[in-house]
Amino acid sequence: GPGLSSASQNPTITNASMSNNGNYTLTVIDANGCVNSTNQNVVVNPQPIVAATGNTVCQNLNTTLSSSGGISYSWTGPAGFTSTSQNPLINNAQLNYAGQYLVIVTDANTCSDTTFATLIVNPTPVPQIVTNSPICIDHVLSLSGTGGVSYSWSGPNGFFSSVQSPTIMANTTGYTGNYVLSVTDANGCIASTSVPAIVHPIPNVTISSTKNSGCPVFCSNFTFSSSSPIQTYNWNLGNGMTGTTSAGSGCF
Repeated sequence: GPGLSSASQNPTITNASMSNNGNYTLTVIDANGCVNSTNQNVVVNPQPIVAATGNTVCQNLNTTLSSSGGISYSWTGPAGFTSTSQNPLINNAQLNYAGQYLVIVTDANTCSDTTFATLIVNPTPVPQIVTNSPICIDHVLSLSGTGGVSYSWSGPNGFFSSVQSPTIMANTTGYTGNYVLSVTDANGCIASTSVPAIVHPIPNVTISSTKNSGCPVFCSNFTFSSSSPIQTYNWNLGNGMTGTTSAGSGCF
């Protein structure tokens, strides 16, 4: 037959190829020298043409592998992965999921072949924020982010910026609140973090005295009230007398 000539009773064709397709004739001779022949058609089915495609994904996101060329599929891969889906879904991809995935593809003739797909898992960026908070009203609030190649800020009072290190003239306490930073790295992976910022109001102080007019020399005691707690004091009575206590007194 095609590619075969043998005097063996049961010949074997190794590594059969499409060229072995065709009609095979067997001629037998018995002990009496009598001869007879028979025929058998042999079909060699082609190997399936298989293909597989991997993917590149950011850590903690979902991705898929894809394959073609058959009617059934069997996948194995890193971290104990197995699947019989043609295009399996990989949920919440982690760094240890990266690597080579083997798929065995079987066609309608039960012929099978294997191929590989590569999965790349890029790590999530680690954003960080530095701020000069807390500040007082009418001061500049500074924000600075790291961890990516592009930046997106959002915050109180309608604040938005795509600058890595934005500044805000905080002319109202409405800028107090949570500032969110989203960073994108060179692989297109995104992560977010946030930081609270505080804009303190300027204290509203009222001064009162026990005596505010008279002939020299007269003495007076000064006290004050404030809309917010006071941490430090600095008195200047105008006559060269100063003080750092919560009350002041002097003679004029």
